[in-house]
Amino acid sequence: MPPGMPMMPPQMPPPEEMMQAAAVTQDAQQVKQQLDQLNKIGKTLEILYNYEISEQQQNFKSMMKMTVRRAATSGVGWTRLGFQRIMGQSPDRDSRIADMQSQLNLIQRVSADIADGELQTDSASVEQMRLTLESIKEEGDVVLREGLHFTWPKPNAIIPDPRCIQLRNFLGCDWAAEEYILTVNEIKETYNVDVGKSHTSYARQDTGTDYERARIAWQANAGWNSSARDDPHIDDGDTDNCLVWEIFNKPDGLVYIVCDGYPDFLKKPDAPDIYTDRFWPWFLTAFNEVDGKVYPPSDVDLVRPMQRELNRARQGLREHRFANRPKIAYAEGTLSEDDIEAFRSHPVNAVIAISGLQPGQDINQVLQAIKGVPVDPNLYEVNPIFEDLMRAVGQQEANLGGTSGATATETSIAEASKGSALSSSIDDIDDTLSAIARAAGQILLLNMSEEMVKEIVGPGAMWPVLTKADVAKEIFLEVEAGSSGRPNQAQELQNFERLAPVLMQIPGIKPQFLAKEALKRMDDKVDVDEAVAEGLPSVTSMNGGKLPGMPGQANPAAQGPQGANNAPAPPQPMPDAPTPAGPPPTPPGGMFN
Repeated sequence: MPPGMPMMPPQMPPPEEMMQAAAVTQDAQQVKQQLDQLNKIGKTLEILYNYEISEQQQNFKSMMKMTVRRAATSGVGWTRLGFQRIMGQSPDRDSRIADMQSQLNLIQRVSADIADGELQTDSASVEQMRLTLESIKEEGDVVLREGLHFTWPKPNAIIPDPRCIQLRNFLGCDWAAEEYILTVNEIKETYNVDVGKSHTSYARQDTGTDYERARIAWQANAGWNSSARDDPHIDDGDTDNCLVWEIFNKPDGLVYIVCDGYPDFLKKPDAPDIYTDRFWPWFLTAFNEVDGKVYPPSDVDLVRPMQRELNRARQGLREHRFANRPKIAYAEGTLSEDDIEAFRSHPVNAVIAISGLQPGQDINQVLQAIKGVPVDPNLYEVNPIFEDLMRAVGQQEANLGGTSGATATETSIAEASKGSALSSSIDDIDDTLSAIARAAGQILLLNMSEEMVKEIVGPGAMWPVLTKADVAKEIFLEVEAGSSGRPNQAQELQNFERLAPVLMQIPGIKPQFLAKEALKRMDDKVDVDEAVAEGLPSVTSMNGGKLPGMPGQANPAAQGPQGANNAPAPPQPMPDAPTPAGPPPTPPGGMFN
């Protein structure tokens, strides 16, 4: 710009564009604020769910491993998700949250029986109630809690509708029921209903006579005397078993609880205690689901033909070995009974006198060994049976034993075959765990109060107030896929090592994304969101830089737009001649060429 030329003021954008820009900026800020709130809600829900998992009466991981074993041996394994409240109890007594509610229920039930004249004051149940009251009085603090609780029904305890098409999601089912075997007193404590004698009595198949005898002996305090069964002080309600069904009926959305032989409901039909968008409280673990079969076959069913063939081969070899045991033949009448017994039971290094042997006669002329049929290994070969068995359960010999050549290619093929065989089962487990986590999140969002959440998670927890419609739409809930330990972990890590350098060259790739993907493949539980701080350089960069505060250590780039001019400049060469004074020469073509 030539000297003396007036500076033009910057042109301002039209008011409409300024308003639009301000609206976009405000909208972006609101979206960011909402995302931050959702992230806090998700983190709160994650911490709360982990807490509920760790507070179960039984170890959650151990019980899930038991469920997987049930699926392998029985075809199906069940996990039931519920929410235990102070006013509602689960009939599965072993899985309730550990608190004082069971003791209070016992006291309430015995007190009602005494008021009705069903128990004598010197009975075992009254003494049990007295001891319970003393225990509570000594503790002085009654613990009543609420929260998630998991139960693991037996494989045959879930009864689906006969029209069921697929068991995992109960497709085609109008109803499904869970079966319980409860005593009369357990029904009183759980449902506050006295079925009396108006029920059908059942003998438990999962307990023996020793169990019943020990139970009666403990109650009567009469040792192991079986006559204690006739003791009038024994409460028959602890030994009389009833069959109870909890029926979930989807068409009307109600739950019916009935006892076999009892003419009325144990509980008024009502909606389920907890709401989930899937209605059913049971989650299936199964590995061999087959189209057209409601109950999938177990691994035991799949390997049963091969196991029987293996047993027959081994038994045939055993019988062949027995048949080839040493046998000696002799001519009838040449040896006496004493001679035969001496040969049959002689000690080591024995000298045997034989009455039927003539002096100088060869013993081999009297006794002759009988040759057995040689064992042909091909007749009892079991390797093909083992191969069929391992293929039936998704394994190969190379995975269970050593490889023949131990080459890299052979080992890689064996590992790949193992990964492909087990990946389907692991996906089934991941699907089940994801479904449980999604339903648990819905239950917690609807049933946990903000005060209790903050008591568990901490004062920084954020907890929304949602409706069933919001929860069903999963506006605030999204389950992130987890890892159950992939069998082809080495292959996935190798692929990521080849892919990571390519991703790092793509503009805009987030370092947090690369870290999460690496940790996912290594099956580690490091929280990247907690470890990464925005704006900080990497540890390598900080270690390679110089410590702040030392002379000459200031970073010119950190001093503003003109900070680079403050950096030390290289030495300039001395001019050969003085520079003439006056204005600089005008370049050819004018000032603005």
